[in-house]
Amino acid sequence: MTRALRLGFLYLPGRRSRLPELRDGTVPSEFFYGAAELAAAGHTVEHFEFGETCSSSALAAALDVLRRSYLTPPKVFGHTLLNAWNLAPQLAAFDAVVATVAHHGFALAACAALGRFNTPLVTIQCGLLHQEFSRPRRAITRALLNRMHSVFFGDAEHAPTLAQFAPEPERLCVSQFGVDPQFWTPGGTREDFVLAIGNDPRRDYPTLLAAAAKIGAPIRIVTRLPLAEPLPPNVTVLRGSWHDRALSDADIRDLYRRAACVVTPLHDSLQPSGQSVTLQAMACGTPVVLTDTRGLWNRSRLRDRENIRLVPPADSHALTAAVRDLLTTDTTTMRAAGLETIRQHGNISGFAAGIAAACERAIATP
Repeated sequence: MTRALRLGFLYLPGRRSRLPELRDGTVPSEFFYGAAELAAAGHTVEHFEFGETCSSSALAAALDVLRRSYLTPPKVFGHTLLNAWNLAPQLAAFDAVVATVAHHGFALAACAALGRFNTPLVTIQCGLLHQEFSRPRRAITRALLNRMHSVFFGDAEHAPTLAQFAPEPERLCVSQFGVDPQFWTPGGTREDFVLAIGNDPRRDYPTLLAAAAKIGAPIRIVTRLPLAEPLPPNVTVLRGSWHDRALSDADIRDLYRRAACVVTPLHDSLQPSGQSVTLQAMACGTPVVLTDTRGLWNRSRLRDRENIRLVPPADSHALTAAVRDLLTTDTTTMRAAGLETIRQHGNISGFAAGIAAACERAIATP
């Protein structure tokens, strides 16, 4: 580290209330996108949250006319712009600000364009390419991308973003996501159930349910997403998410440790998805079956039959075969390879280093 920075991290609601747990190690640090690791490295970090509502509802509704006319970047609602406008002065004292969701970054970049905000800005980008773009929206998005530095989880979104919007290339970079290996650790006794976790709408639970009967083993799904009824008799649904905390992080860790394998079924997409669950399970020494989507975040490191099982999208037969193979063969080598992958390439410290480098570049850019 060349110098200590003062960094402001901006989140959706729910992080600040969990800061005491972060400090005592009872919550995994990856949910703070590298902030804890940067603080441990000597940087000063403060945490802010962006509400999804605002007090000036009439003005927010008026600004939403721009969104409906495709004159704002994706997901930037009227209340997003107003909340960014109100928060911007509090962020002036920082060396750099890290927006952990894209629409917050775009809203602050819009404030910068209007002279309200001039702090170097880093934005974590995910899902930008899955939106509709009129010609004006594309031009606006490009202009705002040139007022921030963007960090992508994988190459799959990086190159197409350059091609579609043609921003200044040096403002875009990739930093592979990672998890907290101090929290997600092996332990406990293995049981015979298959586990799937996640609330991302890109989860392809229908394909998993189609495979359930032939898999045969008990399947536990932890999700808030609706699932088609009736469920196969070997499927149990546990309703929960990180936000409602129906299951604690320690409960989730226990499920990973006990599961025979974890399945992360995904709809095909350029957007990286499922990385948190996949890497958490690998860190707990549990083999994973993952859908090989176009958005696979680290294709060079996730190797089929070495440290993971990869299956084609929407292929229940391939999913069945991969799960049954893990249930009936010795997975000791795959478990060890998964753990080594986390140590070398799936650690949140590596992602934090990428965020720090992006902040340095943003500070150095006029």
